[in-house]
Amino acid sequence: MDDLSLTYEIQEQLSIGTFSTLFKAKHKLMGTELAIKVVEKQKLWQSQVNVEKMENELITIEQIRHPNIVSILELLQDDHNYYIVTEYLPEGNLLQYL
Repeated sequence: MDDLSLTYEIQEQLSIGTFSTLFKAKHKLMGTELAIKVVEKQKLWQSQVNVEKMENELITIEQIRHPNIVSILELLQDDHNYYIVTEYLPEGNLLQYL
């Protein structure tokens, strides 16, 4: 979490799900708004989600660049959480839009 707090300023909670919480954040140097999804490893392990498969999917998605897909900008982790830094969508997600 130290690396995360050195680079990003967490501003507000946007949503909460079964395994994760989504926050609005700001890059401290660039000033850009971002979203950070915090995925709790313990909840994944308890649900028997294949963590290795999830990590591989995130790495693959991180490499995809398409105007209709939210870009993953950075993947971080510590002993307790994965931190998925993505573009911030001020209009919300597709479900909210519909």
